[in-house]
Amino acid sequence: MVSMETNQSSIIIDNAGQAPLNQPCVIDHGNGLVIPTDQNNTYWMVHSADFWQPKRRDYMAAEGEDADKVNTVYKHSFAYCELDGYFYCRRKDASNFFLKIDADTGNAWVVDTGNNDLLGSSDCYMTFGRKDPKKLYMALTNLHCIAIFEDITDPTREGNFKIYAGMQGRPGHADGLASDAQFHSPRQLVLDEEENLYIADSENNCIRKITPEGVVSTVIGIPGKSGYKDGTPDVALFTQPWGLAIDSEGIIYVGDKDNLCVRQLSIE
Repeated sequence: MVSMETNQSSIIIDNAGQAPLNQPCVIDHGNGLVIPTDQNNTYWMVHSADFWQPKRRDYMAAEGEDADKVNTVYKHSFAYCELDGYFYCRRKDASNFFLKIDADTGNAWVVDTGNNDLLGSSDCYMTFGRKDPKKLYMALTNLHCIAIFEDITDPTREGNFKIYAGMQGRPGHADGLASDAQFHSPRQLVLDEEENLYIADSENNCIRKITPEGVVSTVIGIPGKSGYKDGTPDVALFTQPWGLAIDSEGIIYVGDKDNLCVRQLSIE
């Protein structure tokens, strides 16, 4: 945890084991945090009800659910839905479904996309819409595109899932209309209050933006050029940016993976 007010950092979990920890999400309207791991069904939860002490937990198939579909290893991202109170994740090795998980009980249910053609095996980073919290945005890393569930809470889910930006399976860098844009291994993504979507475009070494109107631009970084350099958007350099977070003032924090640091980006 990093406090910008006190300029201090502290360790939340000091012994997480060998499994990597991945993109967390805030739950219960700021009262808790759940963190996925690459270890079976294990995740970590930090919650005010437990006096912010980390708890190692495992989710399980809810009654009537297929345990073989629920059981997984690679969980790259959790995303919390304010509408139903569950947090969601996608199995890397599953082409057509997600999981929704109850933080209180650990029960998990399968959410079928109803469309197998647009999804393949891929890392998946996710966030729910802010203005429309039934929308789920996803960066499909290995498919080099951004996808969207228009309404993941709809039990029928027919026609809800589609590619939002980029070209499936075609890595590259191109700005412009969402349908013409290209990404290269996009990872964590966040939304500002205006529903602009920011993406850590890891192999392009830059941060990208998609407006609600579907226009893609490069916010900062030089596409295809790695390094470390602070400064204006046309000179700053990153090396494998993977993580993004945004605060209430719209300041974006970048987990610059191979530079082993967190960078701060102020949008003006």
